[in-house]
Amino acid sequence: LSPVALALIFFYSLTKRFTSATHFFLGLALAIAPIGAWIAQTGHIAPAPLILGAGVICWVAGFDLIYATQDYDFDRREGIRSLVVKLGIAHSLRLAQVLHLFTFVTLIAFGLAAKLGAFYFCAMPLAAAALFYEHRTAQKLDLSGINRAFFQSNAFVSAIFLIAVCVDRLL
Repeated sequence: LSPVALALIFFYSLTKRFTSATHFFLGLALAIAPIGAWIAQTGHIAPAPLILGAGVICWVAGFDLIYATQDYDFDRREGIRSLVVKLGIAHSLRLAQVLHLFTFVTLIAFGLAAKLGAFYFCAMPLAAAALFYEHRTAQKLDLSGINRAFFQSNAFVSAIFLIAVCVDRLL
């Protein structure tokens, strides 16, 4: 499976030349990792990794939309395609909110499908709070704020998810 993921990652940069959906393509490239890891560990595909993969696609597309707002002028001038150029900054930020709401829903659905317990579900509001913080900061359209929110919030969401799954499995 890793050659497929590698090909998608390499191909991602080229997608900016022919489609505005580059953010979803990046999400797909990263979503292959948890699905592939699940298959490698269990030897089969199941609903849980597919749900998680859908969540990763939406999470990555959402944060990539926020991050791409910084490149709006350059991308328009250079003919680089993105949903930010196609929809405008305000609509792209709204789409990112919807995608991150769907991400939260898929994290809950993943917990149910993977039969995770109370610790996992109690930790998920922390991930939601980090995503909310990211959007509140992005609305200000402050470059340094977007960078800080982007890196801190997404690192926090990743860490919360990892800790929640690991601790829940160990309990």
